[in-house]
Amino acid sequence: MKRAAAIVLSVLTMLFCLSSCSRKESPPPTCRELLVAMTECEIGLPAGRIFCLTAQYGSEEYLPDSLLSSLFGNGNAPEICESWQDCALFFALNDHPCEFAVIRCKSRDSALDTAKLLSNHLASARLLKGNNEYFDKAKVTVIGNYALLIVSSDPDCAIKAVKVLI
Repeated sequence: MKRAAAIVLSVLTMLFCLSSCSRKESPPPTCRELLVAMTECEIGLPAGRIFCLTAQYGSEEYLPDSLLSSLFGNGNAPEICESWQDCALFFALNDHPCEFAVIRCKSRDSALDTAKLLSNHLASARLLKGNNEYFDKAKVTVIGNYALLIVSSDPDCAIKAVKVLI
């Protein structure tokens, strides 16, 4: 009787192990999904525009190379852009300093390099727009393979919103 119970238990354990191996990982959230979650944390979100790397040419959210070049390069898109799998950006349409960027990279190393690029962009924006409480609170961070730029009234809320989805 003990032997039969042990066999049944062994078979059930193997079935459980096999079923757990067959689970498919869900795809990572899109940068746009994460961007929207971050903007939902912003109290008094200014009118703005979203740009997505995955948007089709001609669509309202299409992200042209020329914009990447002007934001992050010196006339040319930086080489690190080749490691980007997805990207979504939000910019206020007025002088309000609210800005978000979410970039999914191929690896953690490229996400760290992208974070340096975002930090340089933030430093330039601070110089252009002057001192502001939003820039004092602004954060550049890496979560997994995602690099984030958050110029917001509450960057910590935006980071929490992203962490929930990743």
